[in-house]
Amino acid sequence: MYDERIMLSEAKPQKALRLLTNALLYVSFSTVTGGLLKAPAGRQVFGALLVLLAAAWSEIIQEKVSRLWLFMLLHAISTAALYFAAPYGRTVFTAFGIFLMLLAMSSHARRIRHINPGLFLLLYPLIFYLIALFVGNEELKVFATLLEIALLALYLIYRNLVSMERTYVTAGRYVRVPYGKIRKLNTAYLLFLLLMGLAVSALLAVFADGERFFAVVGDVILFIIAGVFYALVWLISHLTPWIDTTAVPRSSENGSLALEEALQNPLLKMIWDILMTASYIIIISLVLLFLVRYLKSFYREFRATRMENGDQRILLGRREKKEKAPRVRERRPGYFSNEARARRLYVKYIRSGGASGNVLPQHVPEEIERVSRAREMRSPESADRIHAVYEKVRYSGKRTESDDLALLREETA
Repeated sequence: MYDERIMLSEAKPQKALRLLTNALLYVSFSTVTGGLLKAPAGRQVFGALLVLLAAAWSEIIQEKVSRLWLFMLLHAISTAALYFAAPYGRTVFTAFGIFLMLLAMSSHARRIRHINPGLFLLLYPLIFYLIALFVGNEELKVFATLLEIALLALYLIYRNLVSMERTYVTAGRYVRVPYGKIRKLNTAYLLFLLLMGLAVSALLAVFADGERFFAVVGDVILFIIAGVFYALVWLISHLTPWIDTTAVPRSSENGSLALEEALQNPLLKMIWDILMTASYIIIISLVLLFLVRYLKSFYREFRATRMENGDQRILLGRREKKEKAPRVRERRPGYFSNEARARRLYVKYIRSGGASGNVLPQHVPEEIERVSRAREMRSPESADRIHAVYEKVRYSGKRTESDDLALLREETA
């Protein structure tokens, strides 16, 4: 069975926002890498134009190409062109080309165009901010802050467009809907949100301390891990009272055990190392499991999607191939069976009307008897009995009894 696997439609305003978001992401990437590599301004401008051309080429491939080998080949050519034409940092532009290919493949397989404005994109400028903190670049901090504000504004506009589209679809069921008033109210609401968002962002950019923010986040994470650690120490101390877990002095200020002091105890240090190692193993295992499941699902979805006609290929696993439906062979009644004899008697009855040539293949028994004028050759009671016996033989699915055959033979004689 085939299922439609068609690339989902996209309204023009949403497409414009998506392309603007992608351009902002890609140009900011080339600008930041160019600044970190200390490339001249002219080369940075050429690098921004280069990534934009590569992104536009990827859009064309997604729209026109559906074969996997050609899809990957054209993106590989684009990646090679980025490598040889890179004005600086060939490794960076090659990685960007590979990213575009993987992003396009994911869009094709999931039938969703990427990258639309979303909350997850707000993490993107934070990466630049962390890099700025590491290298001590104040200009990059300002750039990351402005990029965060721009992405937040695009996200608000995008969500507003999606909400309005759903509103129009729902209102389409009714008459006399005030679309003009809805549009004006929505525009005013959107402008209010954007202005408030820009004001709050400006205040945060002026008064907030980025280093302090990340320090607080790190302290919270460390506090959670330390809470688990102290819970384990408390549990061990109660389950095994003969083991000394209180060799480290407690702080006189708040009565709690400081983490640095606790790790001086060899037993507590061993518990802490086991806890951290187990956390790493769990995180790495979850990441690997997610990657394996995603890659398997991605391969199946990519092979299943065909944009030119919407067909889907069903990929069966090994178990599904082994589980075959039992083949049921329908045995037709033999020439000398009661069913075959009953049908021959019914055909004889239909021909007795003299107008059997008027019978069409789509006629049911009641219509056959009427258009062939067979009912006119019998009394109504006899014609009803013949009709009832034949329908029983034809449609009941049960074995025809000798009594039914004898009755039909008697009535059609």
